Formats: sequence, structure tokens, C-alpha cells
Amino acid sequence: MMRFLNKYIIYLLALSLVVVSCKKDDDRPEPEEKHGTTNGRTVLVYAIADNNMASIATRDINEMLAGAKYLGDKDHVIVYLDDKQKPRIYDINASSVGTTYSNLTPIYKYEEEVNSCTYEQLSSVIKYTMENYPAPSYGLVMWSHGNGWLPATIKTIDNRKAYGIKALKSRSFGSDLDYVDGKPEKDKNMSIEAIKAAIDGFGGLDFLMFDACMMQNIEVAYTLRGTSKAIIGSPAEVPGEGAPYNTVLEPMFQDENYVQGIVNKYYEYYSQSPIYGILLSAVDGMNLESFASATKVYVQKYKETLMTMKYVDDKGNSTILDYFIFDKYYDPVGKAFPDYYDINGIMMTALSAEDYATWKAEYDKVIICKANTATWYSALMGKDYYNVNGQQYSGVSMHIPLKKYADVGLYGAWFAGSYYDTDWAKAVWGEPNPDETE
Repeated sequence: MMRFLNKYIIYLLALSLVVVSCKKDDDRPEPEEKHGTTNGRTVLVYAIADNNMASIATRDINEMLAGAKYLGDKDHVIVYLDDKQKPRIYDINASSVGTTYSNLTPIYKYEEEVNSCTYEQLSSVIKYTMENYPAPSYGLVMWSHGNGWLPATIKTIDNRKAYGIKALKSRSFGSDLDYVDGKPEKDKNMSIEAIKAAIDGFGGLDFLMFDACMMQNIEVAYTLRGTSKAIIGSPAEVPGEGAPYNTVLEPMFQDENYVQGIVNKYYEYYSQSPIYGILLSAVDGMNLESFASATKVYVQKYKETLMTMKYVDDKGNSTILDYFIFDKYYDPVGKAFPDYYDINGIMMTALSAEDYATWKAEYDKVIICKANTATWYSALMGKDYYNVNGQQYSGVSMHIPLKKYADVGLYGAWFAGSYYDTDWAKAVWGEPNPDETE
């Protein structure tokens, strides 16, 4: 799902500055404020921008260069950029202050085009980063389009004809386009399993952040369990601007409280803006198996309720906090997505008060932090703003494998059946009923 693109609105603010000059008795200069980590951290930004986000990637790199002032001598931001040119790798460090993208020299250039949406390519870039910029602490930012748990595809003219529609717009993560005569011909995506395998090959991360739409599903997080101490992302659409890296880099390169700091800085930028809004959370990536076990108890106990309760009112509005309202906005050509219900909203509605309290205690153990503006903007749902139900909001979505998805035809049945292939569904839901996938 694309991070939506809009023209930027520039606001000019007049600021009054009062400068106070003081002189110390001994005239000694103030010590410089120390930035960065004590022992070093390397953060890889894996940016798949060979799509309609190429210009945004350039802007974000400039933001990272502006944030280089927060890096210590042992800190590095390694940017892998695959846009409409051949992929390049850049190193942003403390000496990059004052540099802009236009005069930033790549540390590595690929001689040929590559498919960045593969395990092999992600794995090779992680290996290059860790071998050339070793550190006691690592972070990974996955930057592109996103769709959460939906299975990855390669969408071509041939399979569009097979489905009898103009396009199959779905992806797990990433969008790497091939062009024929200047027009996009193939759209390649990366599976969550491929991301997990690539990370597993090199040890764990201190944080994994998705700067992409709808990646904070419990299904995605559970597949990635054990790869990172924290998984940061949004359950909803992310504005095209994405993270404000010029400020986010400050907490990203702190020794302590960096996860909370990243979420806070990301949120603060949109909380002070009159447009868009943002929904974010950070999940403990190391304790999700116990959470799945706890959730399974109540999913199985309340399965009939979950499959039959009323999710939409008579006006077509969702009764559960929903990041894509399927009943109102599903379109097999351009909006072929299921509902993305908030996991807390589901459980709060379906469970008894006593059972919900028990489940919520387990949920609180895996949610590191969350943040949300009062509304968020959805390009997919009528290009409109939607209110956040603060009581239901958790910052994490969960799919309910309702029969209605199989009823919409072949493509609907495809993602309905694919859900049961996810690790989360196997751990929590078990085998599907025949009418859920037929």
C-alpha cells in the first residue's frame, strides 16, 4: 500500500528569539554537548524506491544528513537506495554534517539492476553493512510501500489478464518495479518470511522499524519474532513524508530509551502538523510466543463470537477501530485489502470483562509504547480523515478470517486462504473451516 503522496504545505512561522549573553568568571568555553552512542551503533536503511517514491527517498536522505549532527564518532547510517537508477550504498556519519544528497558520494555502486525484494539481496546488503561497519548495536529501517501480512506477489500483465482485472495491488513489503518502454511492467514484493530469514542469518537487532504503510500487524510481528528486541511501525497508512529523520536520528543513536524516543519524535512531528496524522507503536519482538499462547486461549474460546459479531453498522461504518474498512472501500482493481482491525478493539468487544482483563495484562507485556494523533488521513478510504477510538487503540492490527473475504471472488479467496499460512494463524487460529477459504 503506497505511502500517499501529496503536495507539501509550507507554513511560515514568525519566531521571536531572545538572546541572553553571559560571561563566566574564568572565561572557559562551555563543554560541547555529546551526541551519539557510547560504543557505536550501525543502522541500515533499506530503501526500495524504484517506484513512485524515488523523490521522497532523496528528501529523506537529506533529512538524515541534517540529523548527522546527532551521531557519535562510532555511529553510522548506511543507506541502501534502489530508485530509478542502479542501486547505491551511502554512509552517513558524524563527518557528514553540512553535506547534502547532491554531493554525497556512494561507498558502493551496483553495475546492474537488481531485484531488491528478495531474501538474497537484503541478506547481501546486511552482510556488507555488518562486515564493513561492525558495531555492538544494530538497527534496521525497512523503507518503501507496505501491506502487512498479505502474501508477496509478482504482478505482470499475464496474471492481471488471468484474474480478469486491471491490476493486483497487494504486497507484503516493498515495491520494485520493472519498466518496459518507460511503463511499469512488473511489481515485485518481498515476503515477511524473507525479511526474517535475512535478519536471522546475521543475529538479532536492537530495533526494526518499518517506515511503510500497515506493517504493524500482529501477524507480521509474530513472523519476525526473535529477530529484534523491538519492532516499530504503523497499523495504518503512513504519510508520504514518512519519518522526520532530521529529528528521529537523535533518539535513534542514544544508548537508552531509543525505542520510545524514536516513536515520540516521529509522533511529535505529525502532532504539530495540521495535516495527515500518524499512528505508531513498538512491540517487544522477543516475547511474542507467550503472547500468542495467551491470545490462542481466547480466540478459541470466543471463535464463534469473533466470526459472527457485528463489525459494521447499518451505515457501513466499522464498529471496531479499523484501518481499512473492507465493506465500504474494497475494490478488486485498486483496493483489494481485507479489514485491518485493531487487536485491542477486537478483544475488548468480543471478550467478557474478566477475560479481557486477563488478556490485556498479557498484551501490556509486549507493547513497549504507542502513540497516535486524534485523527489519521487515509488515501484509500475516500481521501478523508478518521477519528481514533482511544479506548480501543493499541497501535497493532489483527486479521479476523471472516467468510466475507472468500465470498468476493477469486482474489478475495486468495488472501483468505493465504492467511492460514501465516505463523500467527497456525499458532492462534488453527485449521480453517472449509467455508472460510472456498
